[in-house]
Amino acid sequence: MYKVFVALAIGIILLNWVWQLFKNFGLGAGIEAEDPVRLSIRSVLFILLAYFSDGIVDTVLKIGGTPYHWIMDSDLPALSFSTGLRPPYPPASGGTCTNLPLQRAAFLRVTSSAQ
Repeated sequence: MYKVFVALAIGIILLNWVWQLFKNFGLGAGIEAEDPVRLSIRSVLFILLAYFSDGIVDTVLKIGGTPYHWIMDSDLPALSFSTGLRPPYPPASGGTCTNLPLQRAAFLRVTSSAQ
């Protein structure tokens, strides 16, 4: 399947290259066209990039994929969600809250909703 995509990419680049070169025949009729030398160099460059894209992507993944593998392969400490946690709000069961600004905010919320 990969070879099909590479062939399609090279075919589209060749089609564009031929089309742009044929536009140079219409320069006398007022059609704008690119410089054929620059166009040919650019087209050959992109054909080579499309042809060797598998090796290029493999090289980029070897370089850029290493930090990703460091993060994904590292052993992270286990998290405990049941010890040492205190809720940031007053308990609904009638318990006490030691955070004074939070007590005031809860009191104001309860008294304003009662009115």
